[in-house]
Amino acid sequence: MRIFWMLIAGLAAGALPSLAAERAADGRVLALDACAACHQVGPGDPMPPLVRNGEEQRGVRAPPFADIARDPRKDGVYLRGVVRHPHYPMKEQAIEADDLDAVVAYIESLRPPHGTR
Repeated sequence: MRIFWMLIAGLAAGALPSLAAERAADGRVLALDACAACHQVGPGDPMPPLVRNGEEQRGVRAPPFADIARDPRKDGVYLRGVVRHPHYPMKEQAIEADDLDAVVAYIESLRPPHGTR
């Protein structure tokens, strides 16, 4: 019986990375639609123009997702909070919780391996 449970645990553990990768891939697609107007979503994607308020003369560069991912303080809780309660110059976002979780999974997938920056 113990071997059975070890087999089940092994199969489940093998499925988790692929589910995480699929979730991150979904998040990338959502981010390209919802975030790419201001943020560089992926390292090879084009850099969008500066973010401007209608009356401002100078613009602000929204951080690329890869830069956000490199900051260890910007975990999933932080990212969800920023989207739900943005601060200037970020505009309010209408994104469903499940979609936001996928975008967060994508950003977290960009994090460098532990111990590197």
